Amino acid sequence: THLPVLLEGHTPYPGAIPGFLWRLATETEWRYERRCFEDVINHLGVCYAQLPSHEVVQDDFRELVLEDDAKETLEKVIFPALKQLLLPPAGLDDDACIDTLTTLERLYRQFE
Repeated sequence: THLPVLLEGHTPYPGAIPGFLWRLATETEWRYERRCFEDVINHLGVCYAQLPSHEVVQDDFRELVLEDDAKETLEKVIFPALKQLLLPPAGLDDDACIDTLTTLERLYRQFE
């Protein structure tokens, strides 16, 4: 009836849904439950990861440029969720493998 909400505030790009349905129908192993769930999850991830963009060609150089609403989605929804939900394992903090260089708030203060 509808796609699941994977991240509050983010809905998949409507242009990605036909590809999602195609992959769901043709690239999903339906006979084995575990493999089926893995395939469906992967297809959902691909669907949700696509953001509206357009291609700009300039002097034989092609570039994908995100639409304004996609940039806003990245800034207001996806990046804050990554900051909150994507945490390194505790053991990596101890041996200085991962260190916080700065925060967005500190950068804003630096350039004010």
